[in-house]
Amino acid sequence: MVQTLVFGSAQADIIEPGLGSSFDGIDDLIFAGAGNDFIDLSTVDGNVRANAGSGDDILLVGSQNSIVGGPGNDQLFVVGNGGNTLTGGAGVDQFWVVNGEVPSTPNLNVITDYSLLEGDVIGIGLGGITPTDVVITDSQNAFGGAIVSVLGVDVALVAGVTAVDLAVIDGAGIGFNNSILIIPNAPVI
Repeated sequence: MVQTLVFGSAQADIIEPGLGSSFDGIDDLIFAGAGNDFIDLSTVDGNVRANAGSGDDILLVGSQNSIVGGPGNDQLFVVGNGGNTLTGGAGVDQFWVVNGEVPSTPNLNVITDYSLLEGDVIGIGLGGITPTDVVITDSQNAFGGAIVSVLGVDVALVAGVTAVDLAVIDGAGIGFNNSILIIPNAPVI
C-alpha cells in the first residue's frame, strides 16, 4: 500500500478515488487548494486526510478519516459509520453527522472547531425525527466537549463546548439554539 499525495488546483476541483490517478482512498493525503471544491470520500474507510483549502467546499466522508474544510463556508457530510475527525476552519460551516440513517455500527465523529459565534451548525438529516430524538450531554472524558446522540446512538463529540452551549431552547423542530439543525425530510446523500 503506497500513500498517494493528491493535489488540486486554484480552481474548483472534484476529487474522489479512482478519478484518473493512483488515489485509492487508503492512507492518502489530499490538498485541494483554493476554489469551491467537492471531495468525495464517502466510500473510503481508511485513514485518508483531506484539506479542501480556501473556498466554499463540500466534503463527504465515510469512516475513520480526517477532513478539513479550510477558510470558507464549508459543508461536511458523514455518510459512513463515523470515527472521523471533522474540522471546518474559518467561516460558517455545516457538520452533517447523520444523513439518511443512524449508523448501525457507529463510531463517534469528533468535531474539532465548532463555533456558534461563526454561525456553525450541526446537521441531522433523518426522516421522522423530532427534537426529542436528539440528546446532548456533557462528555465524561478528560478532554470535555458535548456528545450529540440521535435515537440513543452517540454520533458526535463536539470539542470545546458543553451540553448547555448546544441545549434545546425551543421544541418547534427546526433548530436547537441555532446550533443544531434537524431536517426531518432531508434527502439521502
